[in-house]
Amino acid sequence: MSTLSPQRKRTVIVAALAGLGMIALAGGGLASSLKTATAVTPPMPVDQMLVAPSLAGVVEAVSPAVVSIEVMHKAKPAFTSQQWRGRDLPEHFKRFFGEDFAERFGFTPDFGPGPMRPRGGIGSGFVVDADGYIVTSNHVIAGAETVTVILDDGIRLDAEIVGGDKRTDLALLKVESGEPLPTVNFAADDSTRVGDWVVAIGNPFGVGKTATFGIVSARARGTGVNPYEDHLQIDAPINSGNSGGPTVNLHGEVIGVNTSIVSPSGGNVGIGFAVPAATATTVIDDLKAHGRVMRGWLGVHIQPVTEDIAASLGLEGTEGAIVARVQPESPAEAAGLEQGDVITAVDQVPVDDTRTLSQTIAAIDAGTPAALTVWRDGQFIELTAAIANATPAKEASADMPGGDEAGRLDTFGLRLENIDSQSGDGADMEGGSGAVVVAGVAPGSTAHRKGVRPGDTIVSVDKEPVGSIAEVNERIEAAQGDGREAVLMLMSRDGSERFVAFPFATS
Repeated sequence: MSTLSPQRKRTVIVAALAGLGMIALAGGGLASSLKTATAVTPPMPVDQMLVAPSLAGVVEAVSPAVVSIEVMHKAKPAFTSQQWRGRDLPEHFKRFFGEDFAERFGFTPDFGPGPMRPRGGIGSGFVVDADGYIVTSNHVIAGAETVTVILDDGIRLDAEIVGGDKRTDLALLKVESGEPLPTVNFAADDSTRVGDWVVAIGNPFGVGKTATFGIVSARARGTGVNPYEDHLQIDAPINSGNSGGPTVNLHGEVIGVNTSIVSPSGGNVGIGFAVPAATATTVIDDLKAHGRVMRGWLGVHIQPVTEDIAASLGLEGTEGAIVARVQPESPAEAAGLEQGDVITAVDQVPVDDTRTLSQTIAAIDAGTPAALTVWRDGQFIELTAAIANATPAKEASADMPGGDEAGRLDTFGLRLENIDSQSGDGADMEGGSGAVVVAGVAPGSTAHRKGVRPGDTIVSVDKEPVGSIAEVNERIEAAQGDGREAVLMLMSRDGSERFVAFPFATS
């Protein structure tokens, strides 16, 4: 039997005591540490130290109901007449491809649009009804000509888009499978807490079904662009292709629908967002019954109450939402709301900010009277508004900051406001139409990475002057229709102008 030298014995003792946290790092050294260590507890076996439960059972139970989604969008020309108009073929093209280059490669004699190339995309979803109803993200299927669902066993099924909701980024699909499909259920209540373990399942980057885990990092998160956002923030990795997949708790119940990430680099950095189950169930029920979401509508454009605004109005705090404009023939106009009013409560429930007001009004059924507490001329008054139903046309500017069509710019992370120059609030634009001002920028978005900040003004899009959000959207759609990879905007800040290019999504 081998024996240890005195030096070796001393090393073993030091290592053992260090593993148990028994050695004093300052003071009397090893000798004094040994004197104070009256008893040594044997190290705990490894199988007893690993107290976290295996998540394999949860993944196995949920995975059969999780699907992959493939979409094909309208075909785009590989080249456009604008790109080739007025250009002669270079000599090296003629040498290598011949004089009939244009005809052979699908161009018209005047170098018109080239061959049409369809664009595809991927995402995830999950079955919520055995008859074939599937939940996914709206941005996954938006603008799709065809949608294909790939089941857990690899079977591919054509899907019908039942409806989609841009505000919450949720959509509902329907497939015909011929037999009941495995389903997963939404959590019955909204008791998810910060720190709860969760599992996210989906098809990131199209590599196949993948499960990741983490915790709920925060609740009631929003990016600042969409007032209807009330997300769960989770640190389970979410990447491109995970959108629309479920985030589940340790009981295998869906607590959220994966929707987006915040990332300066475009990759996962542990800040992912999921639409909470409480929101998703309401939206999905409406989509299933009506093909769209039924929301209450008040008919106002609102802004946050800043400290300066509060001081100018004599308010003690910044809670509430100030009315920037009252829409004609709206419930707000009928109730007597005026520009400059601050709505501080609805049905005696305090309004914290613009997002709270938007969500509160949206949740009220059409025809229901709502008691509004309003700060006007240094005092509180009570008004009653008969909430109406937000039709698709009204919802483009329904009770949200900036209103008007701002949602179309969500892909860039921009929220815009129209400012009428004739009222003296905006810059003098050509024709006196107005100005388009950046009212919000989503953290980690394209706009944020490009250095765009609230207060910036959009002077032109694609070198064409713009004076309204509608004109901005028209120029963006025209650029995308021409097959551009990006759209160029001229931005103004404090009298200085610069060009910013916003790339279009590729899927």
